[in-house]
Amino acid sequence: MLTGRRPTAVPTAAPPSNRGLHSNAWRRSRSLVPPTAGALVALTVGGCSSLGSFDPDASDVPPAERGRPHFELLADELPLDRWTEGVEAADVDRDGDMDLFFADGPAFVRPGPKQQNQLVVNRMDEAAAAFSNESVLRLGLHASHAKMVITGDVDGDGWIDALFCNAFNTDPPSLFHNRGAAEPGYFDLESAERGFTEAYNSGSGQFGDVDDDGDLDLVLCDSGENLLFGEGGVPHLFLNAGDGRFTERADLLPLPAKNAHVDVQFADLDGDFDLDLLIPCRAEREGPFHYVARNDGTGRFEDVSELLCNGSKNVYEIEVGDLDDDADLDLFFVSLDDYSEGAAENVGGPGEFRFEARGTVGELDDNELALFDWDVDGDYDVVVGSLAGVEKWLRNDGDFVFTAVEPIVPGLEDPTMDLTVVDLDGDGRYDLVTAQGEGDPRQFRNRVYMGRGPRDTRAPVVEAVREGGASYRRASDEWVAHVRVRDQVSDDGNDWVTAEGTFRFAGGERGAASVTRMGGGLWRVAVPGSRADGAGHGPRLDVVFTDAAGNRTSVRLVSEGISSGD
Repeated sequence: MLTGRRPTAVPTAAPPSNRGLHSNAWRRSRSLVPPTAGALVALTVGGCSSLGSFDPDASDVPPAERGRPHFELLADELPLDRWTEGVEAADVDRDGDMDLFFADGPAFVRPGPKQQNQLVVNRMDEAAAAFSNESVLRLGLHASHAKMVITGDVDGDGWIDALFCNAFNTDPPSLFHNRGAAEPGYFDLESAERGFTEAYNSGSGQFGDVDDDGDLDLVLCDSGENLLFGEGGVPHLFLNAGDGRFTERADLLPLPAKNAHVDVQFADLDGDFDLDLLIPCRAEREGPFHYVARNDGTGRFEDVSELLCNGSKNVYEIEVGDLDDDADLDLFFVSLDDYSEGAAENVGGPGEFRFEARGTVGELDDNELALFDWDVDGDYDVVVGSLAGVEKWLRNDGDFVFTAVEPIVPGLEDPTMDLTVVDLDGDGRYDLVTAQGEGDPRQFRNRVYMGRGPRDTRAPVVEAVREGGASYRRASDEWVAHVRVRDQVSDDGNDWVTAEGTFRFAGGERGAASVTRMGGGLWRVAVPGSRADGAGHGPRLDVVFTDAAGNRTSVRLVSEGISSGD
């Protein structure tokens, strides 16, 4: 199995030797060298080099306020006031700002009335704090029991599509295809045409390239006949044919039935550069409460749920990220113990994973969280959306101790079901959007909190590359490389990093490489064709990763040769 290497900063003294991806002694590249303001930091990994710039001390807020979240509520700016279960940000019209989808699905165990699928267009480039509800105009009249909405470019045409995950077995998933250049940000409902004809009791889903072929596949959760009771259901895996048409492959995801599926996460849990699967469940049972499935690299999954600690019967979400700076992926739960949030540490060795619970914080009924470095110190802090209080802000000390911090401007006490962290106005600060439901109907108002704290000045981090750069695949006739990247946000698979790449062969041929997001921080870089130099070496690849604030990191990959086994 090919192993990962972690980028290492190059200090003024002799550089340290490379260490394996899972070495506990290996620290994040930002931590190795304390550069002066505006310094460039060079990173190298075997046949890989990276260059990024950041200023860790730059801030436009007073020093006393830098360690506290600072957000300002925009009063009643979102034109929606009904029970909302999910929110997703995406630039639907490619005008450079993020628009907002909302999934409205009233009721918990038994269905309420169906609601219109929602799309709110960001007009902040035209007027400050301006949002326009254009749901019917852009999506058409379409109501469902939507519990979550997810986005991705399903057919590779460069335009974001959207899928509403519908509950209560009343409607198939609602896949909206973007009309693209003809009518940017306007959608056609194409569920049946693209392979979705069966209704599920689905609370969530996630797009990701599980079979490493360059397109987005899909996993939908399904709690069966009833969310909390009965035999439950099994998650559904759909493979993409490359043109946005999906086929279910139950044979590739052989998991037992469980009820109360509440979330879907893709992440490379074992560091082998493919997407593993994590589905938390809000229920207790004999054996593992949740699903964890290991990917063999081809999209075939093995049930390894026993490797995850159960937590409580009140788990509503699990987010994935490196919480202790040791180069493997840890977890943060809502709720780890009773109604208390907490982290689970990855204690597996190289190429393995296993999670053990750590300390907890808080004791309210909460529904949602995002990993978010709101103090811009280089590690993931946490924001928790509370159903029974105000949002919680938890500062990470880097060693699984999370401390509640009072924000400079307190949030509202409302029943938050979901949230997203995204830069809405392009000022380099992340903003917060919350979606409300399930409580007092008078509080069903989705809200925007504008970030007023420090700007994001940290470039994306290249955490690992697959050793050997690009390797040739005879079956698909292409050179393929993999890179794992992280930035300041990890929220339901979103980190707001974009990428572009170029290739060059030794003979001088050059061009644009295909760089596609796999999910969970993984990126796939590909160049078609079997051509190579006289020594059998493939292309040199240069990839630039850019975050929402414009911070950039570049990485160079030097390809290995074609072997007789390829």
